[in-house]
Amino acid sequence: MTHRLLQRALLPALSALLLAACEGELQIRLTDAPIDDATAVNVRFTGVELLTEAGTAETYDFDEVRTINLLDLQGGRTVTLVSDDDVPGGTYNGIRLLIDAPSSGSESTITFLDGSEFPLVLSSAAGGSRSVSGSFTVEEDERLALTIDFDLRRSILEPTGTATAYRLAPRLRLVNDADVGTLTGRVASAYITDPDCDNGDDNSIGNTVYVFSGRNATVSDMDNAVDDAITFGAITLDDSSGEYGYTVGFLPAGNYTVALTCQGRLDDPVTQETIAFTGTTNVSIESGRTRTLDFD
Repeated sequence: MTHRLLQRALLPALSALLLAACEGELQIRLTDAPIDDATAVNVRFTGVELLTEAGTAETYDFDEVRTINLLDLQGGRTVTLVSDDDVPGGTYNGIRLLIDAPSSGSESTITFLDGSEFPLVLSSAAGGSRSVSGSFTVEEDERLALTIDFDLRRSILEPTGTATAYRLAPRLRLVNDADVGTLTGRVASAYITDPDCDNGDDNSIGNTVYVFSGRNATVSDMDNAVDDAITFGAITLDDSSGEYGYTVGFLPAGNYTVALTCQGRLDDPVTQETIAFTGTTNVSIESGRTRTLDFD
């Protein structure tokens, strides 16, 4: 009897040990939701950590510090942080980005349209966690591809007091690449040149597609609430066709409410403003497919 009880007690522990000893391949990419008024957001990354169910972390330091201009990663473009590395099998609770942006001497920077450049410093008081939650499982001898959406529109906060450094409070979204689709479309120039737009003489700023979770969702500005848009797409001019358009990548399969605004630069990420939206539409996204939604 004692032997049987011992066997039953050891089996779960042995199974966990065997799972931890197994390895699978993991790829982690980084993409970006857009921000207005900036021409570059250079962030220094030193590595990533995989957060385990046990509360520990598997750390993967880069051979060299990598400075990435996050504005290069809009419209579904990505950069690879971890390239098919072997990692211990098992279930993880999230990923932490290791960012080099200390409170003094930061080499992470933001550059604005007028050419001015300021340091970026991590802001823990403003929710500057570098972790993105989301359970995922690495299976033995299988490959898993994940993408982290670094939402710059909600991650850059203005300096406080007499400080000159902008605060970096990362807002991150983790998706499994096997479960996502893409939303894209054209935007009629009338939406961009409306007299009520707040883009001055520069039609490249302020024009944004907001994507909200679920059908018939409440469309509103960002105010650090749970019903904020989950991601955004910048509306840009295609020089070859002369048409405006947008692309929002890495949307998990499901239903969404999509709306357009040309007043995006007025939308502060932590306060409530009244901005105008047009063209509110429900849309369904399927895995591995691109859905076209035009604003005519």
